Amino acid sequence: MPVIMLDYLARTVGLNASQLGLLAGIYYIGYCIAHIPIGVMLDQLHPRYVISGCMLICIAGLYLTSFATSTFEIFFARFLIGAGSAAGILGSIKVITDFYNNIFGIMLGCTVLIGICGAYYGAEPLRIMLAYLSYDQVIEGLILFGIMLSASIFAFYSRQVTTVKKSPIMLSLKLAVQNSKIWHIGICAGLMVGPLEGFADLWGGNYLIQIRNLTSMQGTFSISLIFIGLGVGCLVMGYLSNRIDSSTRMMSYLGILMLITLIMLLHLESLSTTIIYLLCFIIGLLSAYQILAFTTITRIVKDTNISISMALLNMIIMIFGFIYHSLIGYILDTFFISSTTDSLVYGADAYQAAFSVVVVGMIIGAIGFWQAED
Repeated sequence: MPVIMLDYLARTVGLNASQLGLLAGIYYIGYCIAHIPIGVMLDQLHPRYVISGCMLICIAGLYLTSFATSTFEIFFARFLIGAGSAAGILGSIKVITDFYNNIFGIMLGCTVLIGICGAYYGAEPLRIMLAYLSYDQVIEGLILFGIMLSASIFAFYSRQVTTVKKSPIMLSLKLAVQNSKIWHIGICAGLMVGPLEGFADLWGGNYLIQIRNLTSMQGTFSISLIFIGLGVGCLVMGYLSNRIDSSTRMMSYLGILMLITLIMLLHLESLSTTIIYLLCFIIGLLSAYQILAFTTITRIVKDTNISISMALLNMIIMIFGFIYHSLIGYILDTFFISSTTDSLVYGADAYQAAFSVVVVGMIIGAIGFWQAED
């Protein structure tokens, strides 16, 4: 939604680049803070209660958005949406672990692909609805759909999971927090998440339109290709996850290739539209290294602690989404001046300076994975 409503928020609500970056980043703050509580609940309760309940939290955030009259209210609503969304991947991981643990990588890859399709095909209907309906009407429609989805999860997810002896909550949390491998993998994976969370998630579309002179449709399609590439890459990495000797070395290789591809997109001159499409797809394809991060953790933690361990890993990774969004917005807003007053338009130097934090992070992450042990 921040991508779709970027110009609307800048023009109508009066948010500048720094505030828009913070708004996008607030989602990840809520998302990350909710990880540990949701991970604990998934290990202790039936997943249907947790997943359907978290959907209602997202709905509450949408509801508050329609009544927001101040920057704080918009930020708080976005925080709630992020917090509720954390149950998406964590709930899926719990279900996969309970029922499909022997093909964990493949099922996780399929799950991420389905999620990406939701983001890809969900954005365009929102654009169309916003063209014909008011902002409040679109929000009301999403709320109604969310309530139906939550009720369906609660009603139809009745299969009982295999009973295992649950570890005490504080012991599970302690074991996860004290596991240095989770922190090492999480930090390195988070440092390499910039092309997705810093570029594709918010600022990349504007860069491609303003600097690469793509049309709005071409810019949107380019960003969509990143997520399509991610979906394809997740299927490939899920299939290969049990066949790779060193997952950490492979993540380092993928990070280096992704870094080279991003630098080409940012710095090479006179790129054709076709080449831009190809580079965006490759960036998404290589971003599937995250699947290997999750499958690596399944090999080093006990089944009774899997949800909370995955929660900690994903929390560490996604907090870098907030860091990258905030830093890019801060650099643009502090050191450069938009050339127009009603929308955010910056030059190539501004974007390259802002995206330099992504490049530096990827270099550190790739080196960290190279030095890590499976």
